[in-house]
Amino acid sequence: MTRRIRGGAGERRVSADEMRAWKDAQLAELGPDPPEPLVMAIEGIHTETYPAFATALLGPDEMVWVGLQSRWGDTEKTWLIVGPDGQLQGRIQLPAEAIVLAVDVQRFAVQQRDALDVEDVQVYSY
Repeated sequence: MTRRIRGGAGERRVSADEMRAWKDAQLAELGPDPPEPLVMAIEGIHTETYPAFATALLGPDEMVWVGLQSRWGDTEKTWLIVGPDGQLQGRIQLPAEAIVLAVDVQRFAVQQRDALDVEDVQVYSY
């Protein structure tokens, strides 16, 4: 069976300032004197829009959890909970770096990492 989930996620255009900030961050990770081919590759990247979503998980009872793509610099990511009929059942805000690992009937598990890259898995009720 195939289901199509349609919906708008708001303005998805990438601004010139966002693109510049992303490129600057990528270049900074290369160190003080990066090789010119890498600089040219990063500077050549251009995108006009953000993807509509970052990830999707199949939940219980044919629910689908859709993690919308965060904008550059966002601290939170919106997750949409879509019922088997395609209707929005709920919306959850999580930290942008959080990864939803699994979804149950009343709970979901989230993985986050701290500044030292130590994992923290928590289970929440919804």
